[in-house]
Amino acid sequence: MMQHVTLNSHSSLQDIADMLEEASKVVVMTGAGISTSAGIPAFRSKNGLHTTAGAFLSTPKPGYRGRPPSAQDMFESGVFSDQHLRLAFYELCTRLRNKAKKCEPTKTHEFIGRLRELNKLARVYTQNIDSLEGKDAQPGSSQPWNVLSLSLGRYVR
Repeated sequence: MMQHVTLNSHSSLQDIADMLEEASKVVVMTGAGISTSAGIPAFRSKNGLHTTAGAFLSTPKPGYRGRPPSAQDMFESGVFSDQHLRLAFYELCTRLRNKAKKCEPTKTHEFIGRLRELNKLARVYTQNIDSLEGKDAQPGSSQPWNVLSLSLGRYVR
Protein backbone atom coordinates (compact mmCIF):
# COMPACT_ATOMS: atom_id res chain seq x y z
CA MET A 1 0.00 0.00 0.00
CA MET A 2 1.35 3.41 -0.95
CA GLN A 3 1.49 6.05 1.74
CA HIS A 4 1.76 9.71 0.84
CA VAL A 5 3.91 11.68 3.26
CA THR A 6 3.99 15.46 3.35
CA LEU A 7 6.91 17.31 4.87
CA ASN A 8 6.44 20.75 6.34
CA SER A 9 8.62 23.49 7.80
CA HIS A 10 8.54 21.73 11.19
CA SER A 11 9.97 18.46 9.82
CA SER A 12 13.49 17.83 11.05
CA LEU A 13 16.21 15.88 9.28
CA GLN A 14 15.60 13.12 11.81
CA ASP A 15 11.90 13.06 10.83
CA ILE A 16 12.92 12.67 7.20
CA ALA A 17 15.49 9.97 8.02
CA ASP A 18 12.88 8.08 10.05
CA MET A 19 10.37 8.23 7.19
CA LEU A 20 12.96 7.01 4.68
CA GLU A 21 13.98 4.16 6.97
CA GLU A 22 10.36 3.05 7.40
CA ALA A 23 9.52 3.38 3.70
CA SER A 24 9.60 0.28 1.55
CA LYS A 25 9.92 2.29 -1.69
CA VAL A 26 10.91 5.89 -2.41
CA VAL A 27 10.36 8.06 -5.49
CA VAL A 28 12.99 10.78 -5.99
CA MET A 29 12.41 13.92 -8.06
CA THR A 30 15.45 16.08 -8.77
CA GLY A 31 16.41 19.21 -10.62
CA ALA A 32 19.63 20.81 -11.79
CA GLY A 33 20.57 21.83 -8.27
CA ILE A 34 21.85 18.38 -7.36
CA SER A 35 24.66 18.60 -9.94
CA THR A 36 25.82 22.19 -9.50
CA SER A 37 28.14 21.33 -6.61
CA ALA A 38 29.81 18.78 -8.92
CA GLY A 39 30.61 21.59 -11.36
CA ILE A 40 27.74 21.09 -13.80
CA PRO A 41 26.07 24.45 -14.42
CA ALA A 42 22.31 24.78 -14.18
CA PHE A 43 20.79 26.03 -17.43
CA ARG A 44 19.44 29.34 -16.19
CA SER A 45 21.67 30.18 -13.22
CA LYS A 46 23.98 33.22 -13.20
CA ASN A 47 26.85 31.29 -14.79
CA GLY A 48 24.62 28.63 -16.29
CA LEU A 49 24.56 27.02 -19.68
CA HIS A 50 22.40 29.71 -21.25
CA THR A 51 25.02 32.32 -20.31
CA THR A 52 28.19 30.35 -21.02
CA ALA A 53 26.84 28.85 -24.23
CA GLY A 54 26.16 32.32 -25.57
CA ALA A 55 29.87 33.15 -25.48
CA PHE A 56 31.01 30.17 -27.54
CA LEU A 57 27.97 30.31 -29.85
CA SER A 58 28.64 33.95 -30.74
CA THR A 59 32.07 33.02 -32.16
CA PRO A 60 31.68 33.11 -35.96
CA LYS A 61 31.81 29.69 -37.60
CA PRO A 62 33.42 29.27 -41.04
CA GLY A 63 30.87 29.50 -43.83
CA TYR A 64 28.01 30.68 -41.63
CA ARG A 65 26.52 34.02 -42.63
CA GLY A 66 23.40 34.12 -40.44
CA ARG A 67 23.09 35.67 -37.01
CA PRO A 68 24.99 33.76 -34.33
CA PRO A 69 22.70 31.25 -32.62
CA SER A 70 21.62 31.91 -29.07
CA ALA A 71 21.59 29.42 -26.23
CA GLN A 72 17.79 29.46 -26.49
CA ASP A 73 18.09 28.42 -30.16
CA MET A 74 19.90 25.28 -29.02
CA PHE A 75 16.80 24.06 -27.20
CA GLU A 76 14.18 24.81 -29.84
CA SER A 77 12.89 22.14 -32.21
CA GLY A 78 14.17 24.08 -35.23
CA VAL A 79 17.76 23.33 -34.25
CA PHE A 80 17.66 20.19 -36.41
CA SER A 81 16.30 21.92 -39.51
CA ASP A 82 19.42 24.05 -40.06
CA GLN A 83 22.82 22.43 -40.58
CA HIS A 84 24.78 25.17 -38.79
CA LEU A 85 22.41 25.19 -35.81
CA ARG A 86 22.56 21.39 -35.67
CA LEU A 87 26.38 21.42 -35.66
CA ALA A 88 26.41 24.10 -32.95
CA PHE A 89 23.97 21.99 -30.91
CA TYR A 90 26.16 18.89 -31.22
CA GLU A 91 29.23 20.91 -30.24
CA LEU A 92 27.41 22.29 -27.20
CA CYS A 93 26.26 18.78 -26.18
CA THR A 94 29.79 17.43 -26.63
CA ARG A 95 31.18 20.17 -24.40
CA LEU A 96 28.58 19.45 -21.74
CA ARG A 97 29.17 15.68 -21.95
CA ASN A 98 32.95 16.12 -21.66
CA LYS A 99 32.46 18.35 -18.63
CA ALA A 100 30.09 15.83 -17.03
CA LYS A 101 32.56 12.97 -17.63
CA LYS A 102 35.11 14.80 -15.47
CA CYS A 103 32.67 15.35 -12.61
CA GLU A 104 32.00 13.02 -9.72
CA PRO A 105 28.56 12.33 -8.28
CA THR A 106 27.55 14.59 -5.39
CA LYS A 107 26.43 13.47 -1.94
CA THR A 108 22.86 13.67 -3.25
CA HIS A 109 23.70 11.33 -6.14
CA GLU A 110 25.41 8.98 -3.66
CA PHE A 111 22.30 9.08 -1.45
CA ILE A 112 20.12 8.11 -4.42
CA GLY A 113 22.57 5.30 -5.17
CA ARG A 114 22.33 4.13 -1.56
CA LEU A 115 18.52 4.03 -1.82
CA ARG A 116 19.00 1.86 -4.94
CA GLU A 117 21.42 -0.47 -3.11
CA LEU A 118 18.88 -0.86 -0.29
CA ASN A 119 16.23 -1.73 -2.90
CA LYS A 120 14.14 1.22 -1.72
CA LEU A 121 14.35 3.27 -4.90
CA ALA A 122 11.19 2.95 -6.97
CA ARG A 123 11.91 5.72 -9.49
CA VAL A 124 14.07 8.76 -10.15
CA TYR A 125 12.51 11.58 -12.13
CA THR A 126 15.07 14.13 -13.23
CA GLN A 127 15.49 16.87 -15.80
CA ASN A 128 19.26 16.48 -15.64
CA ILE A 129 21.16 15.35 -18.71
CA ASP A 130 24.57 14.90 -17.08
CA SER A 131 24.11 11.18 -16.26
CA LEU A 132 25.61 11.59 -12.79
CA GLU A 133 22.64 9.67 -11.36
CA GLY A 134 24.09 6.43 -12.71
CA LYS A 135 27.79 7.18 -12.59
CA ASP A 136 28.20 5.52 -9.20
CA ALA A 137 26.45 2.28 -10.24
CA GLN A 138 28.81 -0.66 -10.02
CA PRO A 139 29.41 -2.68 -13.21
CA GLY A 140 27.45 -5.91 -13.01
CA SER A 141 25.14 -4.44 -10.39
CA SER A 142 22.00 -6.46 -9.81
CA GLN A 143 20.04 -3.26 -10.31
CA PRO A 144 21.42 -1.41 -13.34
CA TRP A 145 20.09 2.02 -14.16
CA ASN A 146 17.35 2.03 -16.77
CA VAL A 147 16.78 5.44 -18.28
CA LEU A 148 13.69 6.29 -20.28
CA SER A 149 14.72 8.79 -22.91
CA LEU A 150 11.71 10.89 -23.78
CA SER A 151 13.35 12.05 -27.00
CA LEU A 152 14.12 8.48 -28.14
CA GLY A 153 10.94 6.98 -26.72
CA ARG A 154 12.79 3.94 -25.35
CA TYR A 155 14.88 2.78 -22.43
CA VAL A 156 18.65 3.22 -22.63
CA ARG A 157 21.50 2.14 -20.34
